[in-house]
Amino acid sequence: CEVDEGKLNDTSVVLESPAEYAKARVRLNLTNLKKFSLFPGQIVGVRGINNTGRLLELTDLFPGLPLPFYNIIHPHSSSSSSSSSSSSSSPLHLLVAVGPFTSNLNLAYKPFEALCDVMETAPVPDVVILAGPFVDSNQPVARSADVEYETIFRDKVMQPLLRRLSMMGTKAPRVVIAPSPRDLGHDYVLPQPPLSGDFLEVDGDEAEAMERITFVGNPCTLRLGRAGEANPVTLGLVAADIIKELVASSASRFIQGSSDPYGAACSNIIQQRNYLPVFPSAPGAPIDLAHLQDGGMFPDYTPDILVFGSDMKAFVKNCEDVLCVNASRVAFGSKTYARIKVFPAPVEDRVVNRSLVEIINL
Repeated sequence: CEVDEGKLNDTSVVLESPAEYAKARVRLNLTNLKKFSLFPGQIVGVRGINNTGRLLELTDLFPGLPLPFYNIIHPHSSSSSSSSSSSSSSPLHLLVAVGPFTSNLNLAYKPFEALCDVMETAPVPDVVILAGPFVDSNQPVARSADVEYETIFRDKVMQPLLRRLSMMGTKAPRVVIAPSPRDLGHDYVLPQPPLSGDFLEVDGDEAEAMERITFVGNPCTLRLGRAGEANPVTLGLVAADIIKELVASSASRFIQGSSDPYGAACSNIIQQRNYLPVFPSAPGAPIDLAHLQDGGMFPDYTPDILVFGSDMKAFVKNCEDVLCVNASRVAFGSKTYARIKVFPAPVEDRVVNRSLVEIINL
């Protein structure tokens, strides 16, 4: 774009060729396009006429081609699991919650305690996905507290969680924990490494409960399923507000009556095969381009489900046959979390067509 504030509009879009082609630039005329959604750093293909060498009048825009899904890339897995998938009668049940997990007024973590109550309530989820921030850098009390980040994380998050998992015994779900750029005391440059539980001193039942917890990076791609099921449900998680960033920085045109900026943002991520496609990135979420391949990009497939941690209003959408869910935040705004149930079906039936999502107020 060529506007100081970095916000694209339909008269400021410039196409730039890769550096190996002398990095040529040309302004784009989008008048003939019925719809588009463009953002800084987007990789696109175009077709048009450039009579003057200074203005390319587009007739077609190709925003990107999604990768195939996991079961297409790994057909042996899908074929061996078709009968297993269809014979299982119970859905895969996920609970997704995004921080912050306490209010701006204190470090009591009452919303997190309420969430743990939900985790114990039937139907008990198979997997609980918790995304930061856990100790929020935007939280005034946390920033000014005399205690270390690790102490707050241990006393207010990990120990209560371990106690609940211990009490649930064999019924306890598996828990996935992902950081956020807003987590105090953790590397904030994306892609982020996992948080660590090495500082926790656990034994007995709590040590067994700790084995049910997996720390992952941000962003990350997960393969979820029960033991013995060869065909997993794949899930991509971004605990950075990429939806808000895309909506704020995009220039879009929609067919009349079909305006959907959140859906366009999700489709852009899928088409670009990149969890963090905006360049340059927003000041609050810097990206290390040298390590973008280490979790920032999709693997060799498109996830069945994309989960976002965004300040924007909670939503559930079908974009490019991907189930896209913004659970919003537990202790901010609408104060919601998400339950996702993926029902068994033949593997060729897309996950988005056999899922039920509930956005629930805590």
